[in-house]
Amino acid sequence: MSVNTNFRHYPTAQPIDRKSPSARQSSFLPQPELPRQNGASACDPFVSALQPLSFLLPLHNHFDNYGNYVPGFCAGVTLGDCRKLDELLRERVDTVHLPVLGLLMEEDMKGLFALARERGYQESAEGFYSKCHLCMDLRKHLALTGDYPELTPQEFYLQLGSSS
Repeated sequence: MSVNTNFRHYPTAQPIDRKSPSARQSSFLPQPELPRQNGASACDPFVSALQPLSFLLPLHNHFDNYGNYVPGFCAGVTLGDCRKLDELLRERVDTVHLPVLGLLMEEDMKGLFALARERGYQESAEGFYSKCHLCMDLRKHLALTGDYPELTPQEFYLQLGSSS
């Protein structure tokens, strides 16, 4: 069976207006690397700025091929087993057993950055494009050096390449 799709019926991609409300709330739009000020860490702008965490926004969630309930666009993070969705939606996130999620919810990126540093994280000399880029790097380090059940599947982090 072949599928014939005529792509002429699909709208042409339009440039994103970065001043639009949806673009301002987006956490995955590429941003230029922020210059370091007075020897500051490349992580500082993303760790110190309080921004809504994309995995807490009710805009998009999905299930991955491993049965994980994945929040937002945060690949490599799970809120739990999607086969227990009723229970997951009824209960609160268990921050004792899911400490990375707890840190992100309670302390934002500052808490995640502190935990990663305690676990030997060294930031990239190249800097980061966005808070999502930094978060991914921090989570990759934690997933590959510790036991955090919410940072799964492990295969996802192994595919990201060498640690910074």
